[in-house]
Amino acid sequence: MSNLEIHLLGGLQVNRAGAPVTGFISSKVPALLAYLAVTGRPHQRETLAGLLWGEMPDASAANNLRQALTNLRKLAGPHVNITRDSVAFDYSAPYSLDVETFRDLLRLSGGQPSNQRAELLRRALTLYEGEFLEGFYVRDAPEFEDWVLVQRVRLRELALQSWDALTTLLLDSGDFSGAVDAAGRLLAMDPWREEAHRQRMLALARSGQFSAAMAQYQTCRDILRREFDAEPSGETTALFERIRAAMRGPRHNLPAATTGFVGRETELANLRRFLASPDTRLVTILGSGGSGKTRLALEAAAQCAPMFLNGVRLVQLASVDTAEGVPWAMADAVGFVPAGAEPPEPQLLNFLRQKELLLVLDNVEHLIEPRVLDLLADILRQAPDVTLLVTSRARLNLSAERLVDLAGLPFPVDQGGSAQGGFPAVQLFAQRSRRVRPDFDLSMETLAPVTRICQMTEGLPLAIELAAAWTRTMTPAEIATELAGDIALLASTAYDVPARHRSMAAVFEHSWVLLDESCQSALAQLSVCCGGFNRAAAQAVAGAGTVTLQTLVDRSLLRADGAGRYDMHPMIREFAAGKLAGRPVDAADAPRRHARYFATQTAGREHEFHGARDRDALQWMLTEADNIRAAWEWGVQQADSDLLEDFLESFLFFFDIQGRYRECVELTGQALEALQSRNPGSAKRALGRLLGLHAAFRFRLGEFEGTRREAERAVDLLEPNRPYRDFGHARLYLGAAWYGLGDLDRALAWFLAAAAAYEEAGHAWGIGAALDNAGFLELLRGNMDAAETHLKRSLEVASQSGTRYLLTGVYDHLAALMSAQGRFAEALSYVERCRAVLDELDRPYIVASLALSLSRIALQAGDLTAAENHVERSLQVARETGNQLDLVQSLLQLGAIATARCNFAAGLAAYQEAAAVAHEIRAESLLVDVVAGLADRAAAMGWTAEAAALYRLVVDHSNASQEAAIRATQSLTSLPAADSGPDAIKTLDEALAVGLKVNAAK
Repeated sequence: MSNLEIHLLGGLQVNRAGAPVTGFISSKVPALLAYLAVTGRPHQRETLAGLLWGEMPDASAANNLRQALTNLRKLAGPHVNITRDSVAFDYSAPYSLDVETFRDLLRLSGGQPSNQRAELLRRALTLYEGEFLEGFYVRDAPEFEDWVLVQRVRLRELALQSWDALTTLLLDSGDFSGAVDAAGRLLAMDPWREEAHRQRMLALARSGQFSAAMAQYQTCRDILRREFDAEPSGETTALFERIRAAMRGPRHNLPAATTGFVGRETELANLRRFLASPDTRLVTILGSGGSGKTRLALEAAAQCAPMFLNGVRLVQLASVDTAEGVPWAMADAVGFVPAGAEPPEPQLLNFLRQKELLLVLDNVEHLIEPRVLDLLADILRQAPDVTLLVTSRARLNLSAERLVDLAGLPFPVDQGGSAQGGFPAVQLFAQRSRRVRPDFDLSMETLAPVTRICQMTEGLPLAIELAAAWTRTMTPAEIATELAGDIALLASTAYDVPARHRSMAAVFEHSWVLLDESCQSALAQLSVCCGGFNRAAAQAVAGAGTVTLQTLVDRSLLRADGAGRYDMHPMIREFAAGKLAGRPVDAADAPRRHARYFATQTAGREHEFHGARDRDALQWMLTEADNIRAAWEWGVQQADSDLLEDFLESFLFFFDIQGRYRECVELTGQALEALQSRNPGSAKRALGRLLGLHAAFRFRLGEFEGTRREAERAVDLLEPNRPYRDFGHARLYLGAAWYGLGDLDRALAWFLAAAAAYEEAGHAWGIGAALDNAGFLELLRGNMDAAETHLKRSLEVASQSGTRYLLTGVYDHLAALMSAQGRFAEALSYVERCRAVLDELDRPYIVASLALSLSRIALQAGDLTAAENHVERSLQVARETGNQLDLVQSLLQLGAIATARCNFAAGLAAYQEAAAVAHEIRAESLLVDVVAGLADRAAAMGWTAEAAALYRLVVDHSNASQEAAIRATQSLTSLPAADSGPDAIKTLDEALAVGLKVNAAK
C-alpha cells in the first residue's frame, strides 16, 4: 500500500508515492478528501451532500455525492471508509497531511528548551507554504467555503504566532540574521503587525545594520499612515530613538586583542549561552589571579556585543580603591557624567534604565562590600536590559549570580605521546614563545619539557606566558629545570600557600632574577603608578627608557597598548611593590617622584582649561585619574602644601565639568585636615586656596552656610597675597554662598569685588565668571539694563580668552535675559550658540537645561508644539541623569504648557509631581514656583478667588524669585473680582492643598 500525501497549505496537491494523483472528476472530489482528512471524524452522507451540493435538490445532491465517492474510492480507496450512512478518512493507512503535521509540531514545541523549540517551530513553518487551500475554489458550495475560511483564519493565526515566537527565540539566542528573516516572513503575512516591525528593527540593529533598522521604522510608519492614517506607537518610536542613539554611540570600549585566544571553548560556549539568555543577568567568571579571567571576559564580550543594542562597556576596577569609586568608574565607562550634588548611584541607575548593554566589571574581588553589592543588585532590578559580566577571585553571593569557574588550561597529565601538543596549555606556551623567538617549534625535543612546565604551572595562563617569555635566552628544558627547583623550595617553606600561587611566585621570582639591575629597579619603582602610565611618566618616576620598557614588555611583565601606554597585571604590580619595599632608597624616592611628576603635569593643564585645548586637558585628567589621586594622597600624607597647590586650579575645572562634587569635597577636606594638623601656620596661601576650592564644591552640594564660613576664612588668609587669582576665587565663592543663603545684595557686592580682584590679577576666566554671576543676579532682581551690561562684558571676556566652559553659562543667561524682555529672536540666537559650544564640548548633562530654555522661549512666543517637544527632551534627560532640580523645573514648564493648552488634567499631574520632588529635595523656592503654576491653572479654569489667594502668597513669600513675584502681581491685577474664596493662605502647604484641589473648570 503506497503512501498518500495531502498538501493543503499553499494550495491543494495530492500525491501518491511522490507522483501527483490525477483523474478527479471535479474539484469537489479533492475538496471532499481534504474535508475528511482535516476534520478527522465520520460524516453522514446527508451532511457531505449539503456541504458541497447544498444549492441543489436533495436527490441531485445525493447523486453527485455517490459519483464523487466512487471517484474517490478509485483514486484513494484504502484511505477512505465508505458505508451506506457515513464516510470517514482512514488514518490506519499510510499517509501524510501537512496541516496535521504542522499542528503536531507546534503542539510538541510547547515546553521544550529554547533551542529545541526553535527547531520544531522552523520545521512547522517550513510546511506553511501559504494559506489553507490558497487559490483553490469550489463553485456553488457556500458551506464548504465557510469552513475553509474558518480553517484558513485559524491556521494563519497559528502561523503568525509561531513566526512571532520563533523571532523572539532567535533574538534571545543571538541569531540575528535568522531573526531578521523570521520577522520579515511574519511581516509578509501581516504587514500591519507593529510588534513584528519592532522585532525586525531590533534584529537589524543588533546585527549592526543600523541604517536598515531605521529604514524598517520608516516602512512601518509609511504602512500605518497609508492604511490607517496613524503614527507608530510610542513603544515603536521609543525603539527607533534608542536605535538612533545607539547608532551614534560607540559599540564598545574593549581594547584590541594583541594576542591570539587559546582554548576555553567550553567556557566560551557557556558564556555565550548565558549572555544570550534573558533569564541570566549576572555572570561571574571566578578564578585565581592569572587564570585568564579578563582575557576570557573580553573574548566573550567581543563575541556577544551584537546581542546588546547599546553594545558593551568595559569597567576596569583594578585601580579603584574604594566602593565610592565604583559608580564613578562605571559612569566613565558608559560615557555618563553624574551632575549636581546628588550621589552618583541613582543618576547612574536612571541612565542605565534606558540602555540595553553588557557591562563587563573586571577585577571586582577587592570591592565586594555592601555598597557595591547594593549597586549591582539595583542595576539588576532597575535596569532590566543591562547584563553584568564580572571577573573576580571571589564570588559575589548575589542570588542572580551565575558562575563560570575558571581553572588552568587543560594540560597533559603524563609525558608520553605526540597528542600532548594539542592541549591548550601547550598551545599557549608555543604561541607565546614564538612572539619572542619566531623559530620556536614543538618538536620531540621540546614537547616533553613544555609539558612539564604546563604541569608545574597547572595550566595557569599568566604563569605559562611568563615562562614562555624566557625562551628568548633559555631552552624549554632549562626553563623546566629552573622552575622545578624554585617550586620545590617554595613548597617546603610556604606550605599554606595554594599550589597555583606557589607556581606563580616561582614564575615571578625567576622572571625577576633574569632581569638586569636597571630593569629590576624600573619594575619595582613603576609599581607606584596606578591605572597605567606613558613613556614620559616611566622616565620621570623610574628612569625607565624605551629599551627598558620594551624589555619588560618582552618578558610579559608590562603590557603595551600600542599607543604608547603601559600597565601591569595587578599580581605583577603586587609582586613588584614587594620588591620596592625591600629597596629603601627607591621606596622613599619613587612615590615622591611620582607625586611631583603628576602634580607638575596637572598644573600644566591650567591654561588648557581656559582655551581651545580644554577637551585635551579633560581627557588627560580622565586618563590619569588614578595616578593623580595617588599623587594627591601622597601629598596629603606628607602635608606637602606646595605640591598640593599644583593641583588646585585644574581640580576646580575637572571636578566641576565632571559633576563630581562630593569627590572633590572629600579630597580637599582630607588635605585641609592634614595641613591644619601637621603644618599649621606655615602654609596660609595653600590653606586659603584649599578652603576656597572646598567652599566652591560645598556650594554645589547646597551647603551654603558652610560655604560662607570657609569662603570668608579663605578671603582673610589670601588677603596678604593679592593680587592673586585665588583671592578672586574666594570672593566669588563667598558671593555664591550669600546667593544660596538668599542675600542677593551681599552676593552681588562680592561678585563685583571678585571681578575687581580678577582684574587686578589679569585673570580672564575669573573676570568673565564674576560678571556672569553678577549679571544673573541683576536679572533676578529685575535690573535688566545692569544685567545686560555685565553679561555682555562677560561674553566679551570669554570670547577673547577662548574659555568655552564659561561661554555656555553666559549664553544661557543672555538667552534668559532676552526672553524675559520679549526679545525672542535674540534669545534663540544665544541658545543656538550655547548648543554649538556644548556640541563641541560633549557635555550631555547640560542638554536638559538647554532644552528647557528653548521650551520657555517657544512658550513665550506662543509656539506650544515646539515648547512641548523641547520640554519632553528636558524631562527625558533629567530623569536619565537623576537631576532633581532640572526635573522640577521641567515639570513646572510642562504644567505651564498644559495650562496654555487647557489640558488641565495633564497640568495637575505635572504640578503634583513637581511638588513631590521639590518637597523631597527641600527646595522651598521651587515650591513657591509650583504654587505660582497652580495659581495660573486655577485662573485659567475660572477659580478666580482661589487663584487670587495663591498669587498673594507668591507675592508675599520671602523665597519667591523676583520674576515669580512680578508675574504674580501682574496676574493679580488682571483677575476679575471674585464673590468669595478661601481665607488668606499663610503657608506653602496650605497653598499647595488649595491649588491641587482645583479639579474641574467652572
